[in-house]
Amino acid sequence: MRVFISYSTRDGLMDAVTLGEVAGCLPESFNPFIDLFHNDSDDVQNRIRLEIVCCDLFLGLKSPAFFASPWVQFELQIARLCRKQIILLDVNSDAPTTSFSGNHLGHFACHAN
Repeated sequence: MRVFISYSTRDGLMDAVTLGEVAGCLPESFNPFIDLFHNDSDDVQNRIRLEIVCCDLFLGLKSPAFFASPWVQFELQIARLCRKQIILLDVNSDAPTTSFSGNHLGHFACHAN
């Protein structure tokens, strides 16, 4: 299952370490696309659009800065236009950002099947 992971780094809660932990918590059958790791395209915006069009599931990591991000708004708009299943996972400053665990994805895993 192809999963597009949407996030904002503006509030400091999502970084390369945390995003790597998120990807590591996903079931093996999931193929995540994380822009920070996987987008090596010259046309970044078009690659993001293509990945959303081709994904099976859109997972938003909803930190305090999530909805304020223009990129997130763009990604959500494409996902809605393509009628993708959208799951938003709350991520806040109360949750440890450097020890992301499978427990954080419990709600996600239940709804992804």
